[in-house]
Amino acid sequence: MDNSRLIAEQKLSALLAKIEASEMALMEQIAGTERPVLLDVIRAIDSIGYLRAFAPNHRVSDLPGYLDICWLGANRALSLFLPGGMVGPGAAWAPTSNDRSRWASSLLYRSGLVSHLKRLVDFLRYGLARLELSKSGAIRFVITAADFEAIDRNAIIWFTQHIKKADRPFLNALEADQGEWVTRELEARVQRDATFGIRYSSSRELEEYFETYAELRARGLPGNDSLPDDCRIGPLSFGQYRTAIVTGMARCLKHTAFVDTLLVRHNPPAARDILTIFAFDHELREQWGGLLNLKDDEADIMLEVLGISPSDSTHLKLIPDCPQALLIRGGDQCWHKPVFGGLNNPFPWVNRKLQRMFRSDWDRAVNLREAVFRDDLRALFPEPRFFMPSKPRRLREGGRVLTDIDAAIFDRQTGTLAVFQIKWQDSFENSLTERASRQSNLVKEGNAWIEVVSNYCAGLGGDERALQLGLPNDMAASAKAMCLFVLTRNGAKFSGGEPQDSRAAWFSWFDLLKRCHSLSPGKDPLLELWKSGRKTRPPRGRREVQRFELDGVRIESVVVN
Repeated sequence: MDNSRLIAEQKLSALLAKIEASEMALMEQIAGTERPVLLDVIRAIDSIGYLRAFAPNHRVSDLPGYLDICWLGANRALSLFLPGGMVGPGAAWAPTSNDRSRWASSLLYRSGLVSHLKRLVDFLRYGLARLELSKSGAIRFVITAADFEAIDRNAIIWFTQHIKKADRPFLNALEADQGEWVTRELEARVQRDATFGIRYSSSRELEEYFETYAELRARGLPGNDSLPDDCRIGPLSFGQYRTAIVTGMARCLKHTAFVDTLLVRHNPPAARDILTIFAFDHELREQWGGLLNLKDDEADIMLEVLGISPSDSTHLKLIPDCPQALLIRGGDQCWHKPVFGGLNNPFPWVNRKLQRMFRSDWDRAVNLREAVFRDDLRALFPEPRFFMPSKPRRLREGGRVLTDIDAAIFDRQTGTLAVFQIKWQDSFENSLTERASRQSNLVKEGNAWIEVVSNYCAGLGGDERALQLGLPNDMAASAKAMCLFVLTRNGAKFSGGEPQDSRAAWFSWFDLLKRCHSLSPGKDPLLELWKSGRKTRPPRGRREVQRFELDGVRIESVVVN
């Protein structure tokens, strides 16, 4: 090991130790006053979540990447004040002050920088980067791995925009029909409250208006269809949890609409005071329990699933991201009702919470997802041009099962037969530990499947191969090229690690949708998809040096792939 790298490692180790010590000192300093501090941090996150949802390009600060860095630090910032900030009688509500708001925002930004640094350290751990000491003495992370994950990230962004574009005519019509009425209702129903800053009433018509918007937003969010609606997870169905999530999103949209209406009036209250509100357990039981006709104990479970509670303290420290929950426990009998989750995407949080609380139920339900995935695939390649066998098929040899063919699609027009292995892996978000697990499992199982199917079909003629793969006799005779696909619901592309077998095309569902949308009509779509999926290249990364500073130590990262 060269001397400069050793110096860089020593500086990094000392910095990480200093960060941990400073966070411990902060926790000791605020011990006994965690509840009001937690509220200030939630208010800071709410302001970031609001801007990300409605004004993502708004320049808040001269600090680079301010919104994204703060968002990245939300988990870490919240975890510093748990569980102490969640226990105690009554509601810990008080108006904020400029000093406390600035402190909470600076803590959130610093927490984001720390989370970013921890993620860079994970890049080293998983062989995606190397460490250097720059000529100026800064700790430099040289990222060597190609960012194949960007393909799936960009596909998700495309999918969300595509859904919004498809919904735009309906939303325009809704706005033309009800927009002026909604504006009048908001104006008439909201007032400034002497204690809490805001007070308003609602109506069934207003609720339905915002629920319509929320459902349209939800359709484009990853995780909203993680399980079939009728799957039982704990005492409720996934469909019931989903209904509660969409209703929570609608209430966040409604609340921010009232906030916006009040803020443009003369002498408005402080935005942070009215953006984050609270409610007592009995109120939420009545609201959420009434929505789904739940008993009190079932409503309590629903609230726990939707929210962040003391039981989540350990989990928050593991994932560098924003926990987009709809509720945050604020005391023994009350919850904060932030908007940052409902305005963005609360599904990943709820899905993870369901997995942790009801692991066995979740694992059983996962087995039902393949049928849903097959139905989605059938809808993407519909009759009469395409044929898909109604059931999966097993390949056997000498009475022994070799592997499963999860799905096959035959193009009657071209004779191309596409053969699929389907994987519905849960998303890993920003956790490199979970990413490494997903990558290892997917590549190991996918490569093994490709090898088995390729060897099995190697000595067969086109018609015999098609018969074995599930086509009826009348179609098998016209089958020509066979294409292998490994199709995942979420991430399919990974940087580093064991290479993916290029005899198959590897796609996430969102990437497949994106590529199908851009295919030229009348050609051989299955073959074209297979070719494009086998030779995918990552988008070109930005090569400029990114710099930031923590506790007087300069840190740089640069992409060199």
